[in-house]
Amino acid sequence: MKKSIQCSNCKRDLGNNESIELCPNCGSRKKHIILELFDSVSAHSSLDYKVKNPSLPSKDKIRKQGFVGDDLMKTTGKYMQKTRLIDRDNDRYKEKVVDPETGNTIHECDEALSEHRNHGSAKKDRI
Repeated sequence: MKKSIQCSNCKRDLGNNESIELCPNCGSRKKHIILELFDSVSAHSSLDYKVKNPSLPSKDKIRKQGFVGDDLMKTTGKYMQKTRLIDRDNDRYKEKVVDPETGNTIHECDEALSEHRNHGSAKKDRI
């Protein structure tokens, strides 16, 4: 927060001392108090998409799905840039996670979708 005081009559800067009763320039008692408040906001965006084939049965309709954008990494509490593509027609799974602050790749995976097992929520319980 930033605070400043001006004489309302002659606009002279009185600093931020409220105890000054009279303006040393014009003698006015009227003051204009200016408070500046600052805050920061961060915005995150992402796009989640699906490509469907309506002629297939319901469980097979989704042919491709993907994600592009900012995603919260639960282990660190930081937003990362994530790109993911699941392509059922070409049997492909691609995912890349990059730290936007450093540019370092945190995770990268490019493999056959049929081999992509025991990842994420599908991991087996560790005892």
